[in-house]
Amino acid sequence: MFKAGWPLAYVQEMLRKRLRNSSENNEARMTWTVLPVPCPKCGEAQNTTPGDFDPNDVPFGPVSCMVCGYEFMQGEYLQGLKTRRREFGLE
Repeated sequence: MFKAGWPLAYVQEMLRKRLRNSSENNEARMTWTVLPVPCPKCGEAQNTTPGDFDPNDVPFGPVSCMVCGYEFMQGEYLQGLKTRRREFGLE
């Protein structure tokens, strides 16, 4: 969805527009923006997720780091996602 090296402000604005458009088009549907979460092992924010990924599903994932292969636990992924959403002004 986004490429490494894009300016943070540009990505934030794109996400805000996408959320605004999706909620305007379908107010009854809850929208989720899944952002890459930094890996607790190597610090890179490059995650692999299943195609129909919902971070609240049980069983969780799998979610792993594309760089080092670390597999996220659901709690740490959700905490990292919450932090990232705050960074992007989405919470």
